[in-house]
Amino acid sequence: MQHVRAKLHRTAFLSYSSKDADFVEHCIQGMQKVNPILDVFYAPASMRSGQRWKEALRREILERDIMYLFWSEAASKSEWVDWEWRFGLAERGINFIDPCPLVSPEEVPPPKELADELHFNDWILAYKRARTARKDAG
Repeated sequence: MQHVRAKLHRTAFLSYSSKDADFVEHCIQGMQKVNPILDVFYAPASMRSGQRWKEALRREILERDIMYLFWSEAASKSEWVDWEWRFGLAERGINFIDPCPLVSPEEVPPPKELADELHFNDWILAYKRARTARKDAG
């Protein structure tokens, strides 16, 4: 029997478009079911009114174990998602960013700086595309 050792992160920063918030909230629930100790920085739940938000984002990106980048059409157009992943890349490196694609890279290409290094496709997305194509055909 082969043993597999998984690295469970203790802290995560979520970068996403607010237009995808409903889906991201479902993902948080799943993440914390799999890893109950995961401390997620999710801006709406993690920040207080009056807090200097950009300073808080910088601090959280620098202190977290990983950034989950929820990539979608809305995220590709968000100046704040762009700022977050670029800051994370510059300060923490490519291994800090873990893409969570919400659409296929054919639909919404990821940034070249990330696409050259990170895989942005997902078998679930391929399955959903195939299922949709079958429904449309039949």
